Amino acid sequence: MDLYNCDSQSRIHVLHEHSTSIKSLAIHGTKPYVLSASCDGKILLWDYGKDWQLIKTFDANSCLDKCDTVQQVAFNPKDTDMFASAQGNTVKFWNLHSGECKHILSGHSDSVMCLDYFSLGQKLYLITGSQDKTAKIWDCETQRCVHSLKGHMDVVNIAFCHRDLPILITGSWDGSVRLWDSTTFR
Repeated sequence: MDLYNCDSQSRIHVLHEHSTSIKSLAIHGTKPYVLSASCDGKILLWDYGKDWQLIKTFDANSCLDKCDTVQQVAFNPKDTDMFASAQGNTVKFWNLHSGECKHILSGHSDSVMCLDYFSLGQKLYLITGSQDKTAKIWDCETQRCVHSLKGHMDVVNIAFCHRDLPILITGSWDGSVRLWDSTTFR
């Protein structure tokens, strides 16, 4: 992974720890941390406050003994010691410090391509998109699917929560973008 200075557009650092292409990056909300996820099935935690020191390697394949690409990672906005990863037809929840996979969500019939956290009042939810052409809403407390968003005709490869409005956005390989009300899921 090459890191560049935005002002000078010069390369300032090269990180060589992944053995293949990087699929996702996530920036921690309060600490100088970046997660990188790759086709090699690894998630790496970097500390950019310490000259991009590699802090921890999460072997995402060890949880299910499968060799699946980690499609996306996202830090939990309420519990900053946790993050989620999309891999295979599952979502895994990881402890940032222990490196343990704490829970695995299963419910999609095909690979999970994307995920994002969002809140409704005090409750935290996760939206996931999949190759099974659906997006699902998960209650993070009960770790259960509470709603399926259907309508795309192909892979849902983008699932995103608007930070200021009660809107969920999904995008698909079918060329469509759908806006969903995050309170009614319509």
